[in-house]
Amino acid sequence: MTAAFLQRHGYRLAYRIDGPADGPWLTFSNSLVCSLAMWDSQLPFFTGRFRVLRYDTRGHGQSDAAPPPYSITELGADVIALWDHLGIARSHLVGLSLGGMTGIQLALDHPDRVASLTAADCRATADADYARLFQERIATASTKGLAVLEDPTLARFFTPGFAAQNPDVLARYRAMIRATSVEGHNGCCAALAGGDYLGRLATIRCPTLFLGGQHDIGAPPALMAGMHAVLPGSRHIVLGNAGHISCEEAPAGFAAAVLALIANR
Repeated sequence: MTAAFLQRHGYRLAYRIDGPADGPWLTFSNSLVCSLAMWDSQLPFFTGRFRVLRYDTRGHGQSDAAPPPYSITELGADVIALWDHLGIARSHLVGLSLGGMTGIQLALDHPDRVASLTAADCRATADADYARLFQERIATASTKGLAVLEDPTLARFFTPGFAAQNPDVLARYRAMIRATSVEGHNGCCAALAGGDYLGRLATIRCPTLFLGGQHDIGAPPALMAGMHAVLPGSRHIVLGNAGHISCEEAPAGFAAAVLALIANR
């Protein structure tokens, strides 16, 4: 299915819909320097029952970049605009990394629109070291382009064993990085560096799952366990032998965890 587009304030958002027309809505939100294609391996688990919406974050994939910097609230507003455009009153939301923080913001600020939240491989706040990492990425991309960030990004995305055994997957993600605009990258890095929702996390009302890879160095299990501890009634699952892009390294386990949260909702 080819992408459709929503015209926003001077930029277009690309999106795709799969699954039965009468199914409950499920929205996937992608990581930094990834496109909606990062969810390809998840589709077979969900499109039999759910109406699945995937979209490219502004400046990623086929979506245009708005002038940076961005905030997480602005990225969340893009999702609300898509939902309004498509007549989606409520949707389950699965976000990874940048998408996970976007999902947290939506669950906090638009609680009536989020049926459930899976916040995968993400943080609820950015400490000084984490924020500095993204400021350094902005400086590097602005002066040298994204090409120099490809290898270190892929090394953070996947465990060494998986990377060695799956060169085709790495090639797909390298292509996603190359398709990301510098403006979109920099804008989203600024959003990540400035996001801070930990103090409000306990007020999320919807069923929530914190899900992540065992070997994720960006959002390690201990950090996600801390987020789970803050939110009463939430779930926390660690996917063994997976890195940051846990939906790709452990697709079946990732999908099973999400389905356990949303299957009867």
